Amino acid sequence: MPETIEEKIDRFVQYNENLMEQIMSIYSYKNNGIHAKILFCSLFDSLAKCAYPEIKNNSERFKKTIVNHTQWEDAERVSLLHLQRAFDVVDEIPKNFLNLKDEINTLFFQHFQPSTYGVFDRLSLSIDPSYADIKSKFPTNSKGNLSQLGTISLEQLQHKNLLWLYRNSLVHEYRIPGAGTEPISRHWTDPCYQEISTFTGDNLKDFKIVHKNFELHYPIDFFKQMCQESLHSIAQEYRDKEESPFKVYSEGEYWIPKFNE
Repeated sequence: MPETIEEKIDRFVQYNENLMEQIMSIYSYKNNGIHAKILFCSLFDSLAKCAYPEIKNNSERFKKTIVNHTQWEDAERVSLLHLQRAFDVVDEIPKNFLNLKDEINTLFFQHFQPSTYGVFDRLSLSIDPSYADIKSKFPTNSKGNLSQLGTISLEQLQHKNLLWLYRNSLVHEYRIPGAGTEPISRHWTDPCYQEISTFTGDNLKDFKIVHKNFELHYPIDFFKQMCQESLHSIAQEYRDKEESPFKVYSEGEYWIPKFNE
């Protein structure tokens, strides 16, 4: 008996869930989960293609899948850490940006205060302003479009884009950007700002902290959750359309897709 559409969708879900289990089986906090994160990014790319086969730009469909098929509430927030830094690196801040700069500096120093002890602290991304809030205060050009701050656009500072940059470092450079570390207990699901301490001294007597800063960190369980949520959301769309999700992937003996048509 031919496989029904519902059975194909169930098989699609089961296949991807099995892949997730296999990915987690190789996870190790000792290498900051880099191997597992790379595989989850590859899996998410595949799911994004299934969600939006008509979109050929991988970055666009990656970010659109994040927004429409995951429950990540902070995806479109603007990173306060990166927005504050954007003002720092501009050679000369335009006058129409000065009020926003003062407001961002106030918010930044309100939240990003180094701890007074050696154990690192974490900050939730909920401290970050919404895109709509910053957009309403962002200067516009003569055509009514948002101006750039130097070479940086506001969209580049949204978390969905920062995650895309994180993904690119993993997939194309085999490295995790920054100095964030995975927790041994693996209890972190939500991305956060992680306090990083730099130490000096060769022994306990001379041991001291010489510098502290905050860095954006995406933990392994976030990648797993992102894939799980998108998988079930996309599968439901195919159930509603009564179509097989396998149809967007090229199958056959040739590696050039159109040769298999």
